[in-house]
Amino acid sequence: MNFPVAPARALFVLAVVVALPLCTLIGLDPARAAVYQLVLLVLAAATGLDAWFGLRGVERYSASSPRVVRVTQNVPSELPVAIECKSRFRVSVEMPRGVETLSPRIAELPGAGILTIKFTARERGEHPISRCDLEVKSPASLWLVRRTLPIETKLRVYPDMRGDKTAAALLHRRDPGSHRFRQLGRGREFERLRDYLPGDTFDEVSWKATARRGRPVVRVFQIERTQDVYVALDVSRLSGRHGAIEDFVKASLLLGLAAESQGDKFGLVIFSDRVHSFLRAAQGKQQYAACRDALYRVQPQSVSPDFAELFTFLQLNLRRRALVIFLTALDDPLLAETFSRDLTLLTRRHLAVVALMNDPDVQPVFEGPAARDTADVYRGLAGHLVWSQLRETEKKLERHGVIIARVDPDRVGAQLAGVYANIKRRQLL
Repeated sequence: MNFPVAPARALFVLAVVVALPLCTLIGLDPARAAVYQLVLLVLAAATGLDAWFGLRGVERYSASSPRVVRVTQNVPSELPVAIECKSRFRVSVEMPRGVETLSPRIAELPGAGILTIKFTARERGEHPISRCDLEVKSPASLWLVRRTLPIETKLRVYPDMRGDKTAAALLHRRDPGSHRFRQLGRGREFERLRDYLPGDTFDEVSWKATARRGRPVVRVFQIERTQDVYVALDVSRLSGRHGAIEDFVKASLLLGLAAESQGDKFGLVIFSDRVHSFLRAAQGKQQYAACRDALYRVQPQSVSPDFAELFTFLQLNLRRRALVIFLTALDDPLLAETFSRDLTLLTRRHLAVVALMNDPDVQPVFEGPAARDTADVYRGLAGHLVWSQLRETEKKLERHGVIIARVDPDRVGAQLAGVYANIKRRQLL
């Protein structure tokens, strides 16, 4: 019962109106000093009993709230906190950093009830709420008894996808599997055998079946309906610069929606110097929810990526041919060389897409605006060197069949969704 107790305003009034005059009378009227002292003693005992009853009463108070509250970043939300208290009280809930409270910081309730806190989460991730502070008056209102009530709530703040028109179109599509686009080619998945017809090409002939049946037989292929699509998200120091991690998280979720709309399976790999999370490709709302739960709290790590370990992991865990979209940065020459060298093993079996973020400072030295001072000259030369190194890396990757996607920071998801749709249309996978 070690709760802080503070004197209320009524106690100060009592001290000024009663206790102080009694102390004065003790000095002015010595004959009745014993009576005045007895009254002071009774008064002190009464105030002490009032504090004791206040402490005993606050022991039975409790607070509870939902264990998990799922909200969207930058969207106004509410948190209900149920408090068991028999008298009027004041309460304040300590909100975590990155959460802006829209309600008054301190609320006063007449008794047991539910306190609704209105807030807006500004930072994506998981934010714990562990306490609320309660202040109750003692039975005679002479003391203010304060107690901290524990609560266990986790705010899961998901990225806001509402501002993306491509995401809105995918979310509001009633029949995701009915999207039409022109297919190029005849497909890669074997369907059946049939007899030769005029117009069939020689590469369609099944020579073993022809020899076995004694007549020309051709193979019929169909377009693959369900394919595996993976996003490999780099959360190392490369993605922590310029806030790229936020764009990559939203792009990953958007690509999951796009894969679902095309009837493909979607998977996720989160890595830095090791593989942090791996979700095997699957379909349905549960798979999208699992990817969202894995993405909402990722934060950039202050380490360099280990591409060799990543590609070894992918080779061991991706059993069938898949489209792997890498969200990373390759402006570090040493890491870019390691990435292009190790990726060649993966492209023998899978199709790779590398998304490179456009940077206005990374361009040929004579294509930017005119330099105004010496700092602009050096900045332009640095950007030209990075641009030259990136061009060499792109050429190496393209020679091994890697698709390079140049994306803008504010349109990463929409542009990658377009690249994915083009791959489906051309049947490159």
